[in-house]
Amino acid sequence: MDRETRALRRIFDRVITNIEESNGSSVTLEYDFFFSVPFPEIYAVDNTQQPMLTIGQLTESWANPHRADDPVETTALDAV
Repeated sequence: MDRETRALRRIFDRVITNIEESNGSSVTLEYDFFFSVPFPEIYAVDNTQQPMLTIGQLTESWANPHRADDPVETTALDAV
């Protein structure tokens, strides 16, 4: 499935605008941990076995795109 990045940018902008209108300029995240499905199992929806869940940490995930201030170092995976 292909989507234009311009459309994705509009959607992300609407989501962020809605968050700001609803919550102000910051968001409180009450929990630091979440369940995560590892790659490539996350896309194996035709598999009859449920994938093993792992535990992710928001503070670690948040730190990933902030590792470098250089936009050249930022990748699409930093949005995950």
